[in-house]
Amino acid sequence: MICQTSRFNTVVYGRINRARSLVLKGSVTATAVVLNVYGLIQDAANSADNLKMHNSFYYNALYANHLEMMYFLIEPVIAGVPYLNPMIISDDELAELLIQLMR
Repeated sequence: MICQTSRFNTVVYGRINRARSLVLKGSVTATAVVLNVYGLIQDAANSADNLKMHNSFYYNALYANHLEMMYFLIEPVIAGVPYLNPMIISDDELAELLIQLMR
């Protein structure tokens, strides 16, 4: 599964640690913290917008659970996975994938 790969863990933990380091650094001024948090929120919003444009089904599933802004944590890992994005994979490729999964 995608969620169990080491690359997935590295990306997600890296982004979480980036947010955590903002809180733990004692020498960072309040303005820098606010700007960095704003940057994280902007990254999350941009990722959610990209997801909404490229895979509205997945976006709606996340939105229904109020998780669409968390997509930025896993976007680098799953953005290029063709079977998660119907805009990237052709009908023939999808049929071949389903045949392989059934075997």
